[in-house]
Amino acid sequence: EGELTFYMNLDNDQWSSFNKIWGTRNGTRYQELKIKCVKPQQLFQKHGIPYYLKIDIEGADIEVVRALHDFQERPKYISIEENQAYYFAELWAVGCREFKLIDQNNLHNTKCPYPAKEGIYVDMTFNGTTSGPFGEDTPGKWMAFDEILEKYFTEIRSPTRGYLAGASWYDIHGRILDS
Repeated sequence: EGELTFYMNLDNDQWSSFNKIWGTRNGTRYQELKIKCVKPQQLFQKHGIPYYLKIDIEGADIEVVRALHDFQERPKYISIEENQAYYFAELWAVGCREFKLIDQNNLHNTKCPYPAKEGIYVDMTFNGTTSGPFGEDTPGKWMAFDEILEKYFTEIRSPTRGYLAGASWYDIHGRILDS
């Protein structure tokens, strides 16, 4: 909360971030801006908890997930950009019990299901600048915590071999089951 420095990347706007290392990576050009900020809790108090919470704040995604601890109500679905293995534990801590890893680099092969499982059908093509479908419309099967970690450590980010996914990048989708 307050005024924070934002590093607007002039060479790749998708890398812009409040985190200087992220916003200025690879020696790219950037501009520093002072931005008035609020805590995620304030947004949830003012606007309510969404049904689907998509988070993509370069370097600060997990702070929004952690803000959910202050509320009893939770979104049914949450997605964040994959960055660290502990993100799964943070999603578990706010109630996610099933997970998917969605390859953001392969979204051009994704079509919304017809009929839609979430809301109304939209004939949408995904081109790499959008997050793709959400909730039950996402491709693949929902996995338990142990299954998703096994997939993550063998296919995405190995503790011993590093990043395994080549040019791809992933979103982690979590689903909170009705009790």
